[in-house]
Amino acid sequence: EEAKKLKVMVVGGHTEVTEWLDRPFIVMTCIGTIRDRYITTDAAKPGEAVIAVKWAALEGTSILASDYEDTLVKRGVSRETIQRAVKFIDYISVVKEALALSELPVSAMHDPTEGGVAAGLAEIAYASNVEIEVWEDKIPLRKETVKICNALNIDPLKLISSGMLIATIDKNLVEEAKSRMEKLGLNLSVIGEVKMGRGLIIHRANGKTEKVGPYVRDELFRISEEL
Repeated sequence: EEAKKLKVMVVGGHTEVTEWLDRPFIVMTCIGTIRDRYITTDAAKPGEAVIAVKWAALEGTSILASDYEDTLVKRGVSRETIQRAVKFIDYISVVKEALALSELPVSAMHDPTEGGVAAGLAEIAYASNVEIEVWEDKIPLRKETVKICNALNIDPLKLISSGMLIATIDKNLVEEAKSRMEKLGLNLSVIGEVKMGRGLIIHRANGKTEKVGPYVRDELFRISEEL
């Protein structure tokens, strides 16, 4: 059904049963064509705005809610909150927002996955040879994400974030980008800016400043080891 919506063809491949794997595991290779240009992560320019569509840590929140329900309840998270969070997995596609933003002259675009929005922003910064500066309190989070991450002592900015789309764009085009997202029923936030230099700087809500390297370990891996 989803393939029909996206007008893509699914070609079957190799399948097997593995003794130690207790759930379906699917690996895909996607092949397609481009229209007039190919937007990568390596063309962000100093002076541009850094924008984000939807919320950070959507997929990670859903996974935590699904895998650690009992632990979360013991730590004070309501089952209603957990049930809502599990459903975030339904919102991880970024196809429509990516297509809409691609109609504007965005310089770089990325869907942050492993390592969260921090890793996605760092990838753009290091690939583009620029410095990206963002503010934690400007990065949108669902209230369920905040409650679950607080309960597990997790940094949501470093939690797998499929479902969010980040991009760099001329500051004069931000309002146009917002308008296009609003027409799709989506929220767009300005979370930072591109500067001369190299790397990612996160201004934390507590007043501290964090310099992020090119590799960010996903919080999901850490919590799975602890629990």
